[in-house]
Amino acid sequence: MSNENSIPNGAKRVLVVDDDAGIRLLISHHLKKKGYDTVVAAGVVEAQALFSESTDTRFDAVVTDYLMPDGTGLDLLGWIKERDDALAAIFVTGVGERDLVKQSLRTGACDFLDKPVQIPLLLEAVAKAVELTRRQRALQDAESSVQEVGKLQQFMLGANPTSLPGTLEICWHPKHAAGGDLVNVFTLGPERLLVVVADVSGHDLKAGFISAFFQGVVRGMIENETPISKVFSYFNRFLIRDWSRSHGETTSQFDVSASVSVCAFDIDFSAKNLSVWNSGFPVPIFTDCDGKSKRCGETASHPLGWFDEESTTLFEQRIDSGGFAYAWTDGLEDLAGQLGVSPISLAENLLKAKQDGVTPAFLKDCGDDILVVRLNLAPKGVPAGGFKPLLFEEYFGPLGPQIDQFQNHWERSLQTALPNIPESKLFDLLLCSREAVINGIKYGCGAKPSEPCFYEVTFQPEKSLLRVIVSDPGPGHDFNWSEYEKAAGKQMLDEHRGLILINRLPDLTRVERNGTSVTMDFNLKQP
Repeated sequence: MSNENSIPNGAKRVLVVDDDAGIRLLISHHLKKKGYDTVVAAGVVEAQALFSESTDTRFDAVVTDYLMPDGTGLDLLGWIKERDDALAAIFVTGVGERDLVKQSLRTGACDFLDKPVQIPLLLEAVAKAVELTRRQRALQDAESSVQEVGKLQQFMLGANPTSLPGTLEICWHPKHAAGGDLVNVFTLGPERLLVVVADVSGHDLKAGFISAFFQGVVRGMIENETPISKVFSYFNRFLIRDWSRSHGETTSQFDVSASVSVCAFDIDFSAKNLSVWNSGFPVPIFTDCDGKSKRCGETASHPLGWFDEESTTLFEQRIDSGGFAYAWTDGLEDLAGQLGVSPISLAENLLKAKQDGVTPAFLKDCGDDILVVRLNLAPKGVPAGGFKPLLFEEYFGPLGPQIDQFQNHWERSLQTALPNIPESKLFDLLLCSREAVINGIKYGCGAKPSEPCFYEVTFQPEKSLLRVIVSDPGPGHDFNWSEYEKAAGKQMLDEHRGLILINRLPDLTRVERNGTSVTMDFNLKQP
């Protein structure tokens, strides 16, 4: 900025500090000629008093000598930064004080001038300092606004546990102070609850604004008894035709492209039914009270705001005995991929960390907002309990050397979800899982190659019980443990060895559906 430029937007206030009255007068005189409002002080103590009295109008820059009888410019600048971190300062240094320049820059000074002061350089440095102060204060104001949006989102996402129904647990980690993830809860009747989970594209202040707008639309329509499927359809049309017309022939005045991935859970406790509507959201997981899991739909459709045609999927599930439903945004899946673990095990880790009031260190690596929701589907009045999913995988044959990769994935996932799992139990579980999955792939998927072998691990905290279920699509076969052990006594085959391990190592092993489903329980409290 040239020293000839006038100061815009009225007079800017500059604090000039120097124990030499002549220098104070010289600097103040030339700054006033350029339109600055100057205030002078003869030392550190007087400058601190003037700064403290300046309540109505903040200073826009400080010009200070380094060495003064009652302190140094560094002392003054450190004191000022504690009260106004955005205020830019300029040091005036004499001969022999140049070694202090680096220290002054580290402390927050934006420039320094040699004595005797050259007026053109002074005016240029002050103009730059005033502009720097303006920019830094604007950034602070913007950050403060974002923080307020983040606080509002925390409130709306149920940061206060007393504001949430007992059936719902939430863990939210935005990439920045505000983000596009959201949860809304609606009471549709004495025993009916609607939970809407959504992820707005992006993770900035714009996403936070669109998130708040979407929540307002949803709340207004639901309170007017509009079915959630109709809400999805309406908002999809709105995004396509009104919000993002830049995709068509007409350009919207907003010219802002936006999409919303959204999932809604309609829980009817009286009818004992769960309905899940999904548009572009990662497919949720349902786990029943026996530890058997399933995906709430085959594949996710595209988000709202992508295409004119409707693509919302519907999944329905009986919840006679309760169970759990999990939903998470794609930020969790991305982070799980980076860590090499299952999204479900990572979700369990984050929910437990939220309960304990801690923030896992690995969250610093997340590249997107993360939101995890767990719904307890137990009937009203029944305390939370049952099996919680940790792993739910699908495998198609043949496996080959991939089984080692899968086993490593299981191990990392289980240690993420249960950091204190006993090493001996983990070893037994992994060994039995490996044998059961190999068996399921070989005989089950061998008979039906287009259908998967399912591998799932769930955990019941109340009993410290890990349950492994491996099921395959094959026709099954007669399953007689004693016959296999007799045969193994004569000639030990690989399949004999694996089946004996599956029978002997777990605390309990059950075979169902003619051998196509094997359930293995591991009690973590038993040696």
